[in-house]
Amino acid sequence: MKAVVTGGTGCVGYHVIRELLLQGWKVTVFHRETSDISMFGTFGQNVNLVTVDLYDYEATLNALPVNVDAVFHLAANVSHHKDRNQWNDNVLVTRNLLQASLEKGVKRFIFTSTAAARFARNSSSESNLMSEIPCGYAYTKRLAEIEAMKAVDQGLDVVILQPTIVLGEYDFHHNYSQLFENTILTRLRAALPGSLEFADAKKIAQAHVAAYHNGMSDSFYVLGGEYLSWFELQKIIANVTGLKPPLFTLPKWFLYVIALMHKIGHVLFRVPPQMTTDLIWLLGYEDPVQRPDDRRAIRDLGYDRSMTDIRTVCRKMHKWIKQNS
Repeated sequence: MKAVVTGGTGCVGYHVIRELLLQGWKVTVFHRETSDISMFGTFGQNVNLVTVDLYDYEATLNALPVNVDAVFHLAANVSHHKDRNQWNDNVLVTRNLLQASLEKGVKRFIFTSTAAARFARNSSSESNLMSEIPCGYAYTKRLAEIEAMKAVDQGLDVVILQPTIVLGEYDFHHNYSQLFENTILTRLRAALPGSLEFADAKKIAQAHVAAYHNGMSDSFYVLGGEYLSWFELQKIIANVTGLKPPLFTLPKWFLYVIALMHKIGHVLFRVPPQMTTDLIWLLGYEDPVQRPDDRRAIRDLGYDRSMTDIRTVCRKMHKWIKQNS
């Protein structure tokens, strides 16, 4: 079996590569010229690394091998402040990969979106989408889903996965591993407001490979996890790491004040904002995965979010962070 993977330097993408190799696949990883690919050294000759500009359709087409069984497209721009490249990274790149897959006869295309895009699953109007999904990352992911549906109409076999917040080892981009550090939140003994579903990166990766074998074409699968408040998650992390646990939850209005201050700092001094209105929405939408989505993921992918044990995930994640600090 032959697979092409994008986004392999990310936490979920790296887990997907490991799972594919465990199952005997031959893996080609597309990466940017500027990507740090040192983490692939442990794979040796088992992974073929290909530098490609995915903005360029011809370059994408030429790089895509023939007789590919699956393209796993996980690459994404997850920025939560206004990023002029986000549309290109999340929509144009997806469009180019879909069209190249059609032309090269790829058997199945697995597209990794986000669970936040599910709130506008029945909407395809760009003007309506921004009001339904007030977050650039989720908005452009929904636009990419629409591109995927267009490719389905042209004959491509596509499965769309929508994971919630994913935690796990191999967080090379230092996304949620920040929660395991002595940050200002820890020093304030404060927790973020809201509740979300937190998923296990390893189980999410297994669901990706299962989507190739058993997923229904032209289908969406929401991949949830353990439903926790940020207060509960931060208490678990404190127990694992020895950091001080939170004592209270910050009010949401306070985050908006911080976001405004960060926005002013970005405008005046070009300092990248750590808190934005996009991020506030994304981290606190408090909508558990619905039962029909649960049943579909269990039936087709063998993915049961009730089996997620975030305490174990956090212990493994902390151990990896210490080993790679």
